[in-house]
Amino acid sequence: MPLHTAFIVPHPPIVVPEVGQDNAQIVQTTIDNYHAIAKKIADINPRTLIITTPHQIAYADYFHLKASDKAYGNFASFGAPNINIKISTDAALIAALSKTFKKYDFPAGTLGNEHSGLDHGVTVPLYFIQQYLKDIPVVIISLSNLSRVHHYQLGQMIQEVTEELQDDIVFLASGDFSHKLKDDGPYGYAQEGEIFDDKLVSALKKGDFLEMLKVDEPLTQKAAECGLKSFIIMAGALDGYQVNPTFYSYEKPFGVGYGMFAFEPQERSPDRQLLDTYQAWLKKTTKPPKHPYVKLAKEALETYVKTQEILKKDLVNDQDSVPGIFVSLYHSNQLRGCIGTVDQTQTSLSKSIIKYAVEAGIHDPRFASVSKDELPFIEYRVDLLSASVPIENLDDQNVEKHGLIVENKDKSAVLLPDIEGIDDPQTQHNMVLKKAGIKPEESYKMYRFTVHRYQ
Repeated sequence: MPLHTAFIVPHPPIVVPEVGQDNAQIVQTTIDNYHAIAKKIADINPRTLIITTPHQIAYADYFHLKASDKAYGNFASFGAPNINIKISTDAALIAALSKTFKKYDFPAGTLGNEHSGLDHGVTVPLYFIQQYLKDIPVVIISLSNLSRVHHYQLGQMIQEVTEELQDDIVFLASGDFSHKLKDDGPYGYAQEGEIFDDKLVSALKKGDFLEMLKVDEPLTQKAAECGLKSFIIMAGALDGYQVNPTFYSYEKPFGVGYGMFAFEPQERSPDRQLLDTYQAWLKKTTKPPKHPYVKLAKEALETYVKTQEILKKDLVNDQDSVPGIFVSLYHSNQLRGCIGTVDQTQTSLSKSIIKYAVEAGIHDPRFASVSKDELPFIEYRVDLLSASVPIENLDDQNVEKHGLIVENKDKSAVLLPDIEGIDDPQTQHNMVLKKAGIKPEESYKMYRFTVHRYQ
């Protein structure tokens, strides 16, 4: 049987009265609906509660399932150390999920670091649920830096396993909406935050998961949300079913969006098998390369992924060397890999493009290697760097025009110009120092450079 019901819930600790105290009444609507959802779950009395959370341990290329038999959490870091949450996990369901992931060679399971702590993405909803249902087993699944398609596929595999069981299972997608909805909020205000939340609330009220999948990635990043991928896993777990959506509430009194929804699966429907439709839309919106440099990068990576061979091809009007080069890959407007060099290359421009296109797709340590299935959705960018110039300060730094290099005797890092989310020199400076692992008080040198960008 499919999931009994799936819920979207927020996780602000302030809704816990012992944490929020006098401020809790400001989010009374969310608190009241938490009780309503908790009572509904208690009435269902499911075998297991599956919770997806953005705040457990997360990996770039792997979904982690918490495998410990028991786990504990409290609200000490939020000023209420005496409020404790304890859970036991459903070992049989975890084993069944792990077996299915292995069958499909899917990057999910119980590998990785394990600790007994619970994050507030789990403890906040359980604070309410355990008031009505004490001993429900829980399966906790983390998000990853993999694509939306991977998150949806994870949900589909959860569905496959739950359909083989004869027990009711409830899915809880824990996550907040935008964190940038008020000037005096914790992350300030951005117009994109309101636009993102409006789109997401509109889609979820209708149970339109395809509209949710299509929400623009740059908009999502500027909104500073933490729940979308959690919701996408939930959508995958309901794939192929009509759903009956229930809208409980949405509020944003502290500058963070708190949305609460329920989705009950109904009859099966081919129209609700959304992954192929989404991927067809994604392929249609993927921009084809126009410049010869970008076409060469695309051909180089596709050749390697399909044949494990390095492309042998030269550009017309090739150059013997370039001062520096980076090749960047994007999937759904989200960075998928970026590798290059700021040093003078010892090979031709053609060979440099081929080399770094393959490196970006296969060997960027932040990401899993690009798969054959992803190739139709990858967009490419080639940046040719000028020679770098030493600078003493950021006075004339233009983040749209200038890249930045920092280095000391042990460490160095590079940031290219015109990066999404970096809007001022100080942010660029802080980020490149963090990337290098250099503390601001340490001694280091700075260099700037410009790029010719081809995409």
